[in-house]
Amino acid sequence: MFANPTRRGENAATLDEVTRLLQQQHNIFHFTGHGSYDFDNPQQSTLYLSDTHRLTVKQIFQLNLSNYKLICLSACETAVTDKQTILAEYVGLISGFMRARVGCVVSTLWPVQSGASTLLMIDFYRRWREDGDSLPVALANSQKWLQSATRDDLAAWYQREIDKISENSSELSEVEVSLRRFFKSNQQNLAKMESDKPYQHPYYWAAFTLTGL
Repeated sequence: MFANPTRRGENAATLDEVTRLLQQQHNIFHFTGHGSYDFDNPQQSTLYLSDTHRLTVKQIFQLNLSNYKLICLSACETAVTDKQTILAEYVGLISGFMRARVGCVVSTLWPVQSGASTLLMIDFYRRWREDGDSLPVALANSQKWLQSATRDDLAAWYQREIDKISENSSELSEVEVSLRRFFKSNQQNLAKMESDKPYQHPYYWAAFTLTGL
């Protein structure tokens, strides 16, 4: 979906590597993984990287990320802050990135489900980059789409994505093979879902929020 992407996963996403890449001339940072909020020490709220590596709010404060249009934290509880005291109320992963001068941050209010999040994020990026929606409009429209999508709608969506990957080239990359397998598995699992609109409940789509200009 993006020109000249740099992807790091598994053991390659060390703190030094992620910090180094964040300071290069990218303009979008997409993080998929786990995050947590530290209620006792908000500046230690973190994105979990490889092994024991962590990217904390305190470390983010020290970065200049003014070239970034979007930080997308498709992880658990990345928008959570502590409302118990005025000193900690606005300290969290979002404020860390905003202080580092990014444009917008997409984050989550509670632990999210990976299948629904994948659908929402892909649709969100398409609406923003291909359809020309602004970031808040793209996110709102993607949430409405996921909420109302039927099993037939989702099955057709998965099939289109599978076909696109298969037609992309005769030799698929490791990422493409993994993504196609993921789509096929999710497509098959639709038959096991009781509801005709599997992601209608707010749990699946309402956690995502956007902060920034």
